[in-house]
Amino acid sequence: MVVHQGHASPGSVTVTLPAASPGAYLRWVAFWREVEDRMLQSPSLEAYASSMSVPFLRGEVARFVSDVLARQLVDQATRAERQGRDYVVPRITGDRRLLAAAKWYIAERGDWLSSSSGTTTMAEAMGVPALPSDLVSLRQRVVTALALELEDLQRAN
Repeated sequence: MVVHQGHASPGSVTVTLPAASPGAYLRWVAFWREVEDRMLQSPSLEAYASSMSVPFLRGEVARFVSDVLARQLVDQATRAERQGRDYVVPRITGDRRLLAAAKWYIAERGDWLSSSSGTTTMAEAMGVPALPSDLVSLRQRVVTALALELEDLQRAN
């Protein structure tokens, strides 16, 4: 695990996420985007989901995950895919405080979307196919990596 103090802005750090196929990261972000699209189409669904989990569309952390983290994942995974690489090890740069909040946000949102209501997940109840188990595992590995790397950074300071 590598954590670097960023030079982009004060409080900026770079964390290294787990290795995975570029396609896995792209499918995971596509799932996020599909959930966000459903929320945009139905403000009442977004209000309900946000009250049960974390804000899906509003707030600084939601914007950071959608605009910064997801964009960096897509850029790096797409580049790796074009280069014919079997895996990518994304490096995400952002404000340390927002990365720490994003770790919690990704875990909470993912857990809620994967939770069951009877025989269907919350994602399926919204009309979004359930996140496949390999991507659930990737999400869990990303959350763990963020926690460990941010902890390492805290100890180093």
